[in-house]
Amino acid sequence: MFFQSPRKFPRVNLEVEVRADSFGRSHSLRSVEIGAGGMALKNANGLGVSQPVQLSFTLPNGQDVTVQAVVWWKRAEVIGVRFDPADQNRAHVQHWMEAQTVSLSPS
Repeated sequence: MFFQSPRKFPRVNLEVEVRADSFGRSHSLRSVEIGAGGMALKNANGLGVSQPVQLSFTLPNGQDVTVQAVVWWKRAEVIGVRFDPADQNRAHVQHWMEAQTVSLSPS
């Protein structure tokens, strides 16, 4: 279900395993929600605001995604990451999000 908010990129609830690599360390996280511009992740104790990360995860349609991002905000063990606008791999997320919009639209 989509969150109702004034965000530039709508978000959708999504809980999948996410690997975040940063500064030679790998972190095992879990997504909370995702949008074309970024995602929220939990179990993120070892990551801080402004930290660059490379995220790897699989969308529900089976598409593997590896995308560069930066930690944008942090609240306790939850972080929000912003996908690098120059990373073309974020298009996989955009296409998946568009498919969700179509499937949720009234016929």
